Amino acid sequence: NMWANTPVVTPQGKVTNARDWAKALDIKYAPSIVLFNEKGREVIRSEAFFKVFHTQGIFTYVSSGAYVKEPSLQRYLSAKAEHMREQGRDVDIWRMVDEPVGKK
Repeated sequence: NMWANTPVVTPQGKVTNARDWAKALDIKYAPSIVLFNEKGREVIRSEAFFKVFHTQGIFTYVSSGAYVKEPSLQRYLSAKAEHMREQGRDVDIWRMVDEPVGKK
């Protein structure tokens, strides 16, 4: 909650609150997601509402370290979708979280 006074510890170890940290990160939109690497540096941010495929993709992109080899999230997501299709899995980039996942 970017407007809250909730205490947080930043990746750099600074104790602050959610509102001040959001301000320091120059976050202007909710929902926003900002992901950092193990050194506390910002890797990517999403300042928009995304559906399931893109939201999961952003988290996987950072947690897997794929951003190191592929600097383009869009290219990463395209390759991920193609790989899923090759496995016969349904790739519905417009699916909401509460909609069933289909299989081709």
